Amino acid sequence: MKTEMTLPTGRAWFLAIVIWALVGSGMALSTQPAQAIDGVPDDLASVTACAGPATRSAGFTDTVGSVSRTAVDCLAYYGITQGTGSGLYSPSQPVTRRQMALFLARAARLSGINLREPVDQGYRDLEDQSQAVKDAINHLSAAGITRGTSAITFTPNGLVDRRQMALFLYRFLKEALPGPGGVDVYDVVPDDNHFQDIGGITGEALDAIRALYEMGITTGKTPQTFSPGSIVTRGQMALFIARTLDHTNTRPAGLTIQSEGEQFFTNDTVKINVSLRDSQHIPIPGEYVDIFRTPFGSSESDFNNGRCTADAVRVIGTRPCLIDRLDHQLDSDGNLTISFQPDDHLRLWVWTGSFAQTFVYGSVEADALDIKVQKDAVAVAVSDDLPPNAEAILLGEPVEIVLKLVDEDGLAVEDDDGRVQVQTLLETNGIRDRRVIRTYSTDDQGRVRLSFTAEDPDPEREGDYARMDLDIHAGLLDILDRTTTEVVANDDNESSDIWFEWSDDPPSALAVRLTQVNDFTILEDSGPGLTHAITVFVGDQYGDPVANASVRLSSNDPSASSVFPTTQTTDSDGIVRLRYLRDGNDPRIEVITAELEETGYTTMLSHFWARLVKDNASVLGVPYLFFDTTRNLIVVTDPIPRVLNYKNGDKLSVDGEIVSTGDFERALRAGNHKNVTYLRYSRDPSVSNSIDLNNDVFD
Repeated sequence: MKTEMTLPTGRAWFLAIVIWALVGSGMALSTQPAQAIDGVPDDLASVTACAGPATRSAGFTDTVGSVSRTAVDCLAYYGITQGTGSGLYSPSQPVTRRQMALFLARAARLSGINLREPVDQGYRDLEDQSQAVKDAINHLSAAGITRGTSAITFTPNGLVDRRQMALFLYRFLKEALPGPGGVDVYDVVPDDNHFQDIGGITGEALDAIRALYEMGITTGKTPQTFSPGSIVTRGQMALFIARTLDHTNTRPAGLTIQSEGEQFFTNDTVKINVSLRDSQHIPIPGEYVDIFRTPFGSSESDFNNGRCTADAVRVIGTRPCLIDRLDHQLDSDGNLTISFQPDDHLRLWVWTGSFAQTFVYGSVEADALDIKVQKDAVAVAVSDDLPPNAEAILLGEPVEIVLKLVDEDGLAVEDDDGRVQVQTLLETNGIRDRRVIRTYSTDDQGRVRLSFTAEDPDPEREGDYARMDLDIHAGLLDILDRTTTEVVANDDNESSDIWFEWSDDPPSALAVRLTQVNDFTILEDSGPGLTHAITVFVGDQYGDPVANASVRLSSNDPSASSVFPTTQTTDSDGIVRLRYLRDGNDPRIEVITAELEETGYTTMLSHFWARLVKDNASVLGVPYLFFDTTRNLIVVTDPIPRVLNYKNGDKLSVDGEIVSTGDFERALRAGNHKNVTYLRYSRDPSVSNSIDLNNDVFD
């Protein structure tokens, strides 16, 4: 039995529109060809038993690259297979009937099949088999899952063909407990009869083959053939059993949350399945579960010492992050299904605990799931495949361009109806070709992929060059330049427009990139001892690494004087890594400089050693240095660096006008405002702060 809860519609993001429905019927399976034929399986499982820890590698070395690898790892996690020894699974070996019996007997308990104590079923050809094999065969025979090859023989070493496989799994599903997102085999009504090689099969075997196709457990050897006499390999059997488990109550140990479907649109109804199992994968019924939402992509680092912040919004219950009487209990099978309508990208958290317990990350049983909502495209993001430091392309080499539809959050929009105009103008050794204008349609991923190459006009001569102007237009959509050299950033201003450049010049060390693990460090209240890590990359004009290049590093921070200045040499990957201990504890903006000694090329970066803003603080018009909208954080200076956190309950405004958190963050990302005013600020989660993004400068 499965409990399904449809949530209240009091919030704007709870609307009742069904997105996902599986076709079901209470009619008995028919052995006659169906009249309606749609050519696709109609009774697929909408969630999987191979989730979470069941996806981890089992360590079999002979399944790497195999289509069955994930299924084999899943079966190993559940203890259904133990491999063939020495880290091997032997996916290409045929499956014997005794192996099939072991597989299904181990899977039976997981799937809710109650196998009674094994009683001798009268098979006389099991003398040479292990006790485990004998018990498995007698178990399955008593349950009606196998009937042997005769009344007195099982033929344990015989090979399993695809017809027998279908019968084994069909009878197994008849005894199994249907799970969340699965389909009861008794409800499956096949409407396809397109396997052209099963005409001679009748009765239960025909029912089994057709039902397993509708349930997505097998697709046949080809679209038109099932090959009933073909022998099943161990790899194929892993796939068949894993897909069978998806329809049963088998779920990983611990708490698991899954959504039915992967692509959702705003205000679609999303079904969420929650399951709780003990360490032996046995369902745990009756436990209370609390579900809350946080911003998309949030993680444990966004909690306050493991506890929820104001970003947590309830999904069920009275309060988020608290087990209360309005939270729901798991049903007798250890499952819960809820439906809700998301209005934005989000992360769902599910956890369980005792009544009145509060959520603390890491100390409660919990799981999380990201929900991506398909929004309208607002821009086309343009990117290339050049190395990060490339300034040119070697003549004759291609540059790959990807145009991608993105929404207001910069996430991909899967829409095959986009139209993008691409204009190119190629110039070789100063001689221009005609401008080419073409219009492309996006694919089902919302993308257009292009490749451009400038050929070397004379490979025997040095000094040749070529360049290409690339202009992108997409109607009312914005163009986001994510190319390496920003070639579409200033298309409307010819004087500052940047072109792709090809060259045949020999490689030389030209570029230095200086990066850091974190842009800021929050200082402790007292005591030094915090570390900072930086990485230097030296590359040539084509973005390839340059080894053995000397780089001089310096810092303006007196607390780092024991480390800087220092000269380091790049390794074979063109990299220098440096982690250093800062002696002081004072807040400041540290500027680190990297100079390539061979050419004098210099680059710099800033690191913000910042303190948390104190409670009850108020500051007018201070510049902000850095922001992280994922963590709801802004680094400001007044004049020393300080860290300011904001939350959904705060009064956020732009130029004095109250806005939503999303609009506030969009204004931050746009960069049109340079200062922050906070008239009231406190780290107390119960206090609403007042924060304004503006361009005012106060003395």
